[in-house]
Amino acid sequence: DNVRQELLALVKDLPSVLSEMGAGASALSEAIELYQACVEFVCESLAELVVPLLRHVGRRGNTTVYEWRTGLQPLRVERPEVEEMPEQPKEDTVRPGKPGPSCGAGESPSWLCHVLVGVRLFSPGVSGGLLSFSLLSEPWRSLPCPTCPPVPEGVACGSDALTLLENTETRSQFIDELMEVSTMQAPGLELDSVAVSQFRLAPTVLQGQTSAHVGSLLATTRALLGQLCTRSMQHLFMILASPR
Repeated sequence: DNVRQELLALVKDLPSVLSEMGAGASALSEAIELYQACVEFVCESLAELVVPLLRHVGRRGNTTVYEWRTGLQPLRVERPEVEEMPEQPKEDTVRPGKPGPSCGAGESPSWLCHVLVGVRLFSPGVSGGLLSFSLLSEPWRSLPCPTCPPVPEGVACGSDALTLLENTETRSQFIDELMEVSTMQAPGLELDSVAVSQFRLAPTVLQGQTSAHVGSLLATTRALLGQLCTRSMQHLFMILASPR
């Protein structure tokens, strides 16, 4: 009946949907540890943990960006206000030869403002048959304001008040880390005779794996990745990031 309002209603439901997806990351702990063992075995020395954001979401859920950045839960969360933009006028409402509404001195037309601050560049990429994309520019509401007072300690506002799967940058990192784990192949599952002796040096956690068990772990990872990368979710993310 009203496509625009119905789409905005779907966007308002996104936080609860993303919270459920974040909760699903808790089932990936075994896959993550197996991937960690694979990387350590192949690289022989690794000082840092792999997929840190995926680990964080698996332990704490889809937290705010503030909690991910600082390691502390915010005392107060001030989410960016969602502006209800009026319906755009139809093309035939402005008569030919008659100028539209003018702006004041030093101002630009509202439609141009929306184009300038609302433009979103995205880079598509395919990995393992699943589509991923990342919006390269942050929402305009997250830009620092030079005249605004400093944010009090413990207050999450602006982009820090968004959840990890709402924020463009952290969501892209989450998807990238899911793809990283989903392409894992545990050493030793399909080895030729030349590599068998080398694989005997692998940790016990790798030597004891079966193809069926690793396949089930990867299936869980790819299922969560598939939920985030559907075409409808991509459209909703673009609407969420658009001021217009």
